Amino acid sequence: MTMYDIMKNAKDVSLDDIMERQILLGGKNLLKPFHKVGSKSSERLEFIKKFYEYAKENKDNFNTSWSEWLKNHKDSVKDLD
Repeated sequence: MTMYDIMKNAKDVSLDDIMERQILLGGKNLLKPFHKVGSKSSERLEFIKKFYEYAKENKDNFNTSWSEWLKNHKDSVKDLD
């Protein structure tokens, strides 16, 4: 549900606000790692941040695939905060 929310709302809503809405709907805070660095939750956190940037930058109704976008943005999404 979080990824769908991101796809639909990233251009108008911050990632923190999207996550807050998901928490209020009964989901977990996927932006907060629950374990040490290098764990699955850390990997998930980085994935969600990158996916948010992908959705926010999208200008072609998601005709540009995630894989294609990621190849073209590898360096620019390394250190998202």
